[in-house]
Parts: sequence; structure tokens; C-alpha cells
Amino acid sequence: MMTVPLACKGVTTYTFYFNILYSILFLYEDPVLIKSFGTHILPFFILSQYFSWYKLLLYKCNFKQWNTMHYIFVDFISHWLVPLLFIKFIVKSDFINIPLNYSGLVIGFISLAIYLQHYKPKEVYLISLKKLILPYLSLFLISFYYINKYTLSKI
Repeated sequence: MMTVPLACKGVTTYTFYFNILYSILFLYEDPVLIKSFGTHILPFFILSQYFSWYKLLLYKCNFKQWNTMHYIFVDFISHWLVPLLFIKFIVKSDFINIPLNYSGLVIGFISLAIYLQHYKPKEVYLISLKKLILPYLSLFLISFYYINKYTLSKI
């Protein structure tokens, strides 16, 4: 019998909390925080797509009446909206002149640490934390490099 991941409950995923936190930052309308926390979007997005489509996480939930379109819709709402909002922010803002700051960067890591205090990736995503740390940090550093590269005012 296949193990059903806790991610099937939705509220046990980092995606759920990440989206709430990023929505709050958008409502707060602080471009520095939005841009700085935005460095976490690339790792979030790529890893969520890895879980969804390569590891077939949603299919493991065994939602009997769902077809592929249901999975695509859930993936779009939960994983694609935040990156699309960030792209809209980049296009509409004076992105290059918005500085990065540590508070937005740290909020992303603290939110992840708090999440990991409550949930174990092995139970939620059926993958160990050890296999997630290096990809997340690597993607974060790539994201940080490119966002910082196109910022006139450095940290």
C-alpha cells in the first residue's frame, strides 16, 4: 500500500504558509520587503514543481475523482500565483532601484525554520530534509545573486 503524504491535507505544506506570508507582505506594500523576501520564490517554486510533477506528490494523495486538470488547477493556484505576482511586481515597480535588506531575507529563513519545527518533510513530502537543504540553499543563492546583481543599492 502506498503511503499517503501529509501534504494531501494542504495546510501541512510549506506552500500554504509561504503563500499566506507573501500575501501579507503584498498587503503591507513594502517594496523592500517584497523584493527581499522574493529571493525565496525561486527555490520555493522549483522545489514545489519537483514535488508536484517529478515526485507526483498530488497523485499520491489518491483523490479518486480527480483528473489531470484538477491537479494542474491546484498546482497553478498554490504554486504559480506567487511567482506571477512577483513578476508583476518586478514589471510595475522600479525594481532595480529597490534595495535588498536583511529583514526580508531573514523572514524567509525564519518562516522555514518555524515550519520545520512543526512538520517533518519526510512525513509531509515523503523526502528527507537532507535531500532538500542543498537544493533549497543552492537555488536561494542563485536567486539572491541575480536579484542582487540587478539592484543598484546593495545590502
